[in-house]
Amino acid sequence: ATGFNTVTYTGNGGTQAITGVGFTPDLVWVKNRDESDRFNLLTDTIRGATKSLASSLTATEADTTYSNGLTAFGTDGFSVGSLIDFNGSADKMVAWCWDAGGSTVTNDDGTIDSQVRANPSTGFSIATWTGDGDVRTIGHGLGVAPKLIIVKNRDYAVNWNVWATGFNGNEYLILNSSAAKASYTNNWGSTPTTDVFGVGNNNGTNGNTNDMVAYSFADITGYQKIGSYTGNGSTTGPTVTTGFRPAWLLIKRTDSSGSWAIWDATRNASNP
Repeated sequence: ATGFNTVTYTGNGGTQAITGVGFTPDLVWVKNRDESDRFNLLTDTIRGATKSLASSLTATEADTTYSNGLTAFGTDGFSVGSLIDFNGSADKMVAWCWDAGGSTVTNDDGTIDSQVRANPSTGFSIATWTGDGDVRTIGHGLGVAPKLIIVKNRDYAVNWNVWATGFNGNEYLILNSSAAKASYTNNWGSTPTTDVFGVGNNNGTNGNTNDMVAYSFADITGYQKIGSYTGNGSTTGPTVTTGFRPAWLLIKRTDSSGSWAIWDATRNASNP
């Protein structure tokens, strides 16, 4: 399966087309590597070009929509404008790109209809819906139960909510925070199934009349793996077997505070 790629490029402070992704990306997660005060910004094809969300902020989509940000999706990449977060002059940039399949469809598997782009072969989907402030289910389109779900309310300045395998229906992490795993009644409503995931009666996962977005990831043998492990505090840590050489790795401590960390095999070509 070919549904993910990391590309690096050097910003020019103007406009440029970034190619070499290998497919039309449906989610592009960009970070300026040289500017510590710039945001991680996520843009997807359902919400549309220029409409970013910042993973480190509670900010709404309107707050992070940039006409000079990610300006278009292409068959082999994407185009960027002059915004420093996407194209700072002489700055080193990284873009993590996912393919969510060929088309957006209306999914009525849940109690709220969702607009979904799904790539079951690589275990990734994007879903948007309008919340109603109640405990509901949302179709994800993967055909297997996702093991990682990242949700953001696009209209309301509230935390990103993250559910991962092993969590119960109330437990969550916050993508824009280093906080440990916490619990909130009806945060998710129910754990994911082959067709749907649950959302609760709160603004973070199903805000009333608010536009919502969710990125869902499922295990795919030999391609994608979501799980957990227990650290040992040593410089020689545990070996985590995935069954393949990872191209992208996201780690977060769950039992205490700790930063989210991302590695990829493009910037980190060898394992030290």
